[in-house]
Amino acid sequence: MTFIADPRSNRVGLTNPVVLETWGDGEIEIGDFSGGSSVVISSRSKVTVGKHVLLGGNVRIYDNDFHALDPILRRNPVEDRGHIKSRPVIIGDDVLIGTNAIILKGVHIGDRSVIGAGSVVRCDVPANEVWAGNPACKIKSLKDGAL
Repeated sequence: MTFIADPRSNRVGLTNPVVLETWGDGEIEIGDFSGGSSVVISSRSKVTVGKHVLLGGNVRIYDNDFHALDPILRRNPVEDRGHIKSRPVIIGDDVLIGTNAIILKGVHIGDRSVIGAGSVVRCDVPANEVWAGNPACKIKSLKDGAL
């Protein structure tokens, strides 16, 4: 695995170091030649990032909700932990995810797709599409993966 954060890249607006966090049975798998700056990935099940993926500054990828929805369960960290929902996230090859985007649990982003800056992705994104917004929606298709 090669996770690249090029020292010549733009560091404007970065909020933290790269954080790769697993809980319990969580796994993070990152393909060769993928990278990002100030990225946070948190896994309780599995997050898979393909090859040649560019993650913009401050991108967040979460395969879990972090806390139970029930406020009574949230009062007790031990109870809360047992009720956290998690579903794998899969990001295909040659994907570009813009700065400050958030990818939520259960999402599959297809090969060569582009996610706009500041987007919140909560559903699957097919290959060769541009998605943006909160919640993210399709902007356009890419012909053969190119604009």
